[in-house]
Amino acid sequence: MSIVLDRTLVPRFLINGEVRDCQELIQLVKSNSYYSIDSETPVCRYRGTLIHNRMDGYEIVGWQRNVSRLQKFDVSLPTIIYIKLDNSLTIREISLDGSFMGSKGLLCNHKYLNVNMKKCLMGMTIDDLFFKHITVENMHCFHITEVMSGILSCLDILAERRIAFLFEQEVLDGYVNGDDLCFVGLHSFSFKEKPARYHAVFKGAFKNVKFNEVGTIFSTEIIPATFYVDGYEVYTSSISGNSSTRICVNIKSFIITGLAAIKKEFTNDLGNSYMCSNLFPQAFIGLFVQSIAMKMFHNNYSFILHILNSIQRNNDVPRCIGSVISFDESKKYFPNYNIEEVFI
Repeated sequence: MSIVLDRTLVPRFLINGEVRDCQELIQLVKSNSYYSIDSETPVCRYRGTLIHNRMDGYEIVGWQRNVSRLQKFDVSLPTIIYIKLDNSLTIREISLDGSFMGSKGLLCNHKYLNVNMKKCLMGMTIDDLFFKHITVENMHCFHITEVMSGILSCLDILAERRIAFLFEQEVLDGYVNGDDLCFVGLHSFSFKEKPARYHAVFKGAFKNVKFNEVGTIFSTEIIPATFYVDGYEVYTSSISGNSSTRICVNIKSFIITGLAAIKKEFTNDLGNSYMCSNLFPQAFIGLFVQSIAMKMFHNNYSFILHILNSIQRNNDVPRCIGSVISFDESKKYFPNYNIEEVFI
């Protein structure tokens, strides 16, 4: 028998209703006020995509906005990418909006990332091999990769449904209930009347998830995890891991099933990876770690940065420019990025 979840815990979209104008959408993403179920330490991710298929090609806005509260100050960081494609899906125009500040503020240098993105992608045709061009290793930024990945999946849905317009948006809101870490989300598409609603509960996570001295995550006990769609239990599993690698593998295994449950609400394309979702494993694992860290240590900004670095570095090597910790490191791994210029 399926367990029914409390239906009163409903998050709110960042954008009220459907928006068709690209420039209007960009301004709304930057300026709209937000709501969180957890009014004390909100941790939310909003994201979405707008696509117009016009006579001369495609006009696209992909966006993401991350909200958190650190030391009583709200941090709201948008990533907005504007693209024009011709009818062969070749990129003729692409830009990262100047409001971009990544997750590390000044360290996530907009000018550098915008130039790098243009250099890597301008003139490229979006095809089956395009994904390899928008990796973090090429974009030097997790946020740009996530937004571009969402655009790819939405273009596939546009083609699948043979429609000329698509507007989708999603909210993922995290909150703590006793010792449980909970995520509740809504995802809507312009071609469907009602949004999909999902909820993930990690029992005892706030008590049993820990961070070691280098900021990596692990668990001290098995954490039962349950995924709900529209308030009804879909499946349950367990999360554990005495190392970052092990717990992240378990989280990935759990959330992939949740992603599949939501995906079928909007597409029947088995080849669509459905990267236009906060439940996509690479995105969700980062959100899981950030949410629990920010709710545990919201008054300790230094340690939160320490934890973010643990996500953004691999074997002590920075994967994105926001995780660079020295001038020598920026010179070695990102030769055209001078970290010293950030603070001039």
